[in-house]
Amino acid sequence: MDQTPKAAKVLAGALQMHGWTQTDLARITDLAIPTVSHHINGLRAIRDDHLAVYIVPLDNAEKVMLLSAWLQ
Repeated sequence: MDQTPKAAKVLAGALQMHGWTQTDLARITDLAIPTVSHHINGLRAIRDDHLAVYIVPLDNAEKVMLLSAWLQ
């Protein structure tokens, strides 16, 4: 069974929808590439300060989905 956190899946889906790579998201958010990679691959939980940075470039629907998934 897939143990990847739902927030990681939502974030990965947002990247795909925008055509962004993990490197693109790291550049956009000013986060380190390994941090973004760990979050997307579910290797590290997304902290609230990182969540606040991730939602900025997303559209409103993606923001709601990411926040909802993160809260679960």
